[in-house]
This record gives sequence, C-alpha cells and structure tokens, in this order.
Amino acid sequence: MTDGEPTEEQLTTLLEIQELDTSIRQIEHKLGHLPEQVALDEALDEASEVRRQHEDLRVLLDQAQAAVRQHEREVGVYQERLAAEQQRMYSGDITNPRELQALRAEITTIEGKISDLETAELEALEEVDSLDGQAAELDTKLSTLGARVDEFEAARDEAAKEYLASKAEAEVKRDALREGLPADLLDRYDTYAEKFNGNGLARLDDDMCTGCRIDLPRVDVNELLDGPPLATCPECRRLLVVGA
Repeated sequence: MTDGEPTEEQLTTLLEIQELDTSIRQIEHKLGHLPEQVALDEALDEASEVRRQHEDLRVLLDQAQAAVRQHEREVGVYQERLAAEQQRMYSGDITNPRELQALRAEITTIEGKISDLETAELEALEEVDSLDGQAAELDTKLSTLGARVDEFEAARDEAAKEYLASKAEAEVKRDALREGLPADLLDRYDTYAEKFNGNGLARLDDDMCTGCRIDLPRVDVNELLDGPPLATCPECRRLLVVGA
C-alpha cells in the first residue's frame, strides 16, 4: 500500500458508515410511509385545498360587496336627480305643456333606472349572503380538519418513536465513526454518496460489485486486485473497496 492510500481499518470503517447511512435512509423511508404519516399528509393536503377555496371565495365576496356599495351610490345619485326633477315639476315654474311632458318622461326614465339598480343591488346582496354562507361552511370544515391534523400528528409521533430512536442511535454511531477518518477520505465518500443517492460505496465480493450486483470479468477483477485498495467499479462507477 502506498502512502496516502486508506488503510484496511479505515476502509472497514467506511463500509460500516455506508451500512449505517443505508440503515438511516431506510428508516427515513419507513417514517415517510407510516400509515399515520400518509393520513396526516392527506389531511394537510385537504386543508390546503380548503384554504385555497376560502381565499378564492373571499375574492368573490369582496367583489360582491363592492358591487353592493356601487349600486347604493348610483341609487343615491338617481334619487337625488329624481327629487330635483319632481321639485321642478311641482314648483309651478314650468307651464309649457311640452316641457312638462319632457320632464315627466325624464322622471319616468330615472324611476326605471332606480328600479333596475335596486334590483341589481338586491341580487348582489343575495350573492353576498350566499358567499357568506359558503365561507362559514369552509370555516367549519377547516376547524374540523385542524382537529384531525392534530390527531394524526399525535398518532404519527407515537408510531414514529421507535424508528426515531433507531435513527438517532445509528446517527450517533455513524458520526463517531466519521470522526476517526481523514477529511479527504470522507470528502471522497460524500461526493460519491451524493452522486449515487446515498449509496456510493460498494465492495468487491469475489468477482461481484455489491453496488450494481454485476459479476465482473476476471481481467477487471485482476486489475482491481493489483490496484489501490479503494477504486471504482468499472460497471457502475461507484467507489469500490477492494482491500478490506
């Protein structure tokens, strides 16, 4: 073994770290797929959708309330005009029959517009009432979902206790092992772990790479055995422990 190459003990430690990292990932997978976690995720998704619906409803409600206020303002304007025109008609100042006829026609037109606006205002008020009712239903649904989320979280936490304890134990062991290895070797391991989704280290088992599970040609095996104790698999390109 040449200077700078990892020792057999270091490579054995590195393999132990890989096993612990694999165990940690498996525990994390189990945690993410607990029935209680799945139920919690579904409840959270449903609550998120209800909140989205509630936000959309608030936009519609704001628009309906704005329409009510607009109709009220317009009705007020026309009522003022109507009062002014009626005062002119009954003041006695206008005696010309044609002018009186035109004034009566204007008053009729204004009264029609007021009637239309009051109808539109009533429809807008009915829409506001309907939207308020829907918003109240969604508020109740959100409250119910919030209680369900709390229940599912408690159930998930209880179900996860054993897994979390095992994960913490494995992390402590792994971190202790890492402290005993040189930084450059850990950097190399971490680089391959990231490249291969946490499974970047394998070992040569007779003629087989334990990473890709492929039996290597004998010529490749001989080259690996004649080379450094930490190489790369000619098939999957993982780090390959040859000499441990």
